[in-house]
Amino acid sequence: LYSKKVNIKERFFLAALAPRGIVAAAVASIFALELENAAAQGLVSEEVASQAGNIVSIIFLVIVGTVTFYGLLARPLAKKLGLAAANSNGIVFAGADRWAIMVGKILKEEGHNVIYLDTNYSKIAEAKMADLDAHRANILSEFVEEEMEFNGMGTLIAATSNDEVNSLACDHFLHHFGTANLWQLTPGDSENHHSTAVSHHIRGRYCFTGSPRFQDLVRYVRHGGVVKKTLITDVFTLEDFYTEHGGDAYILFLESPDKGLRPAAADLSEVSPDTTVYALVPGEDTIDSQKAEDTNTVPMGL
Repeated sequence: LYSKKVNIKERFFLAALAPRGIVAAAVASIFALELENAAAQGLVSEEVASQAGNIVSIIFLVIVGTVTFYGLLARPLAKKLGLAAANSNGIVFAGADRWAIMVGKILKEEGHNVIYLDTNYSKIAEAKMADLDAHRANILSEFVEEEMEFNGMGTLIAATSNDEVNSLACDHFLHHFGTANLWQLTPGDSENHHSTAVSHHIRGRYCFTGSPRFQDLVRYVRHGGVVKKTLITDVFTLEDFYTEHGGDAYILFLESPDKGLRPAAADLSEVSPDTTVYALVPGEDTIDSQKAEDTNTVPMGL
């Protein structure tokens, strides 16, 4: 059916590569049976009827060939028509808190696409003021699933304040991003008994070194944390990075020539040379602010 949402290039792409073998496969056996019946009634020769059994095999051989041809042709054709992104290193953030906006600004400066989705108007407004692509929408809404364009976006990071929403978002977009590209902040119940924790099979991979929870990142930025880009080399190693910025720095993203941009796993233990790390590190006032907060904290039960 014609749709105004499908432009001329998209219609050409569909016309060139849309599957056509399913109908032939469905009726191939019927044609074979009809030929055999026709031969029994003397309407066709026995020689023709003897070939009826080969129809199904031939049809499926044609289907395999066309699917292979379409598979090889699809990406070059999509690029030629301008329907495919040059790369799929873009990041979709479900949640637009300040730390995410801070790292998104740097990623955009480095040429990466970033999209933010959040239901909080003020957070979306802050992201837009930073010249970032932000939408006031629920990650689990039909609008996001049916209307949003994620062309060139290869990774989803579920980073809302609600752990259950983060897990559901990863499960919901499994078909779009794939298991390896679905990430979420470490949930508060990650160490709980399986009777009280959300099932692991619907969760994404835990991102960012140190396994920070949502509130950990919010608190870190509130105390003056900043996002910095650092190149890890044979001379300046990961150990040197932690020596300079402290062991409580959070590595958020990694970028290397061979693997491109990707989130840092929570259990990251080493970084190969020639890898750029985007990390949340202490600012000038971070350590003093954290010490002040610890001093003013009243122990539970007192």
